[in-house]
Amino acid sequence: MSTRAGARLLVGEALWSPGTGLLEPEGGAAVVLDADGGDVETGPARALVERHPDLPRDEGDGLLMPGLVDCHVHLECAVLAGQVPGGVGMAGWVGRLLRVRSAYTVEQTEAAALEAARTIRGLGTVAIGDVCTFLVTAPILAAAGLRGSSFLEVLAMNEEEASAALADARARRNAAPATEEIDVRMVPHSPYGTTASAIRALAGPVRERGAAEPLALRAPAFAGAGASAEAPSELEVPGVYAAGIALEGGMPAVPEGAWEEEAPGVRSIHAAEHADEVDWLVHAKGAFAEVLTKKGAVSPGETPLRFLDSLGAIGAETLLVHLVVASPEELALASSRGATAVLCPRSNLHIGGALPDLAAIRAAGLPYVLGTDSLASSPDHDLLGEVRTLAAANPEVPLGELLAAATTGGAAALGLRVHPWVRIEKDRIPELFGGAR
Repeated sequence: MSTRAGARLLVGEALWSPGTGLLEPEGGAAVVLDADGGDVETGPARALVERHPDLPRDEGDGLLMPGLVDCHVHLECAVLAGQVPGGVGMAGWVGRLLRVRSAYTVEQTEAAALEAARTIRGLGTVAIGDVCTFLVTAPILAAAGLRGSSFLEVLAMNEEEASAALADARARRNAAPATEEIDVRMVPHSPYGTTASAIRALAGPVRERGAAEPLALRAPAFAGAGASAEAPSELEVPGVYAAGIALEGGMPAVPEGAWEEEAPGVRSIHAAEHADEVDWLVHAKGAFAEVLTKKGAVSPGETPLRFLDSLGAIGAETLLVHLVVASPEELALASSRGATAVLCPRSNLHIGGALPDLAAIRAAGLPYVLGTDSLASSPDHDLLGEVRTLAAANPEVPLGELLAAATTGGAAALGLRVHPWVRIEKDRIPELFGGAR
């Protein structure tokens, strides 16, 4: 069998992918990789070695799998690792973070970001979506050998701040433009941390929309009632995890033409993360009210996702990060717009003591992927920690579905042109091999 120039054979003890499920053949498993690290052929090691005797072999112990893809990271918070206690709600935690961050220089922040990026790559993560408010992180991703996206955040609570923040983001984008491996986009912070005018500008042209009403959804393929933790994942059937981002039969039944001429939406935004956010957006009250009022911010009197939708901010490429307090109706709205949820469960537990409602997300047919957020709110950047946290809290969800969200789903959500394979230690995901769940 002929293979492309630069191909090699990656050998390990076992192999997992959404298309194959877990393979543990006698004598180990292997995958033929092309020059970019993507898979060409998988199977038992002995058979592939015999078939490709001339390929260079990379042999070792461990599990072979598509590389992890972390869709929400804040590398510029790495310098704050372990220094921002939680337990005081979102507004209180943000206040603590800002006080701690003021002690560090840009040079210290950049050095810590690069170290964190290299650690992430060493964990088997091949791509990230990094959100940065003041750093230029595309070169940091490149230096660490990571692919993905650098999201240049616009944080502004009034029009004067918005003008300056947009200009700063443009300057950072011009200083480090997109490459084949790393996309660079300007994005808003959140519906409360970015003005409506800036969100609308970042979303692109918007057609007038009527009142947002949840669309009728088909039952998702992955949301079968009474699913057993031991049941094989539907993701382990080739072709079911279509394009790595939407399950076959699980997408919302959107009326024909519903997305025509719609706004493309913002690429990434924090949304519905905590009750403090909703209190401000709906009632102009709560823990954020004093500081936002002083900044000249305006409460829209609407819930996070409905407000964003009115600005044309939710589209088919949009990553909606967190969604801990999103209602079923808002989740259905996000699904109808073709968006993807990015869940960061360990960060949510640290800041607000609550997890996103995965059952409701799945019932809405909303595709989801995973992120580790920041070292200021999570113990590490190991994406498998997010898999384990959600698996423990949602035993009815097949483990293969969660692993797909952490790998091929994330690759599709970030629009990766190349998705390299990796080899990781089996004890990092013991649940896959019958360990405690």
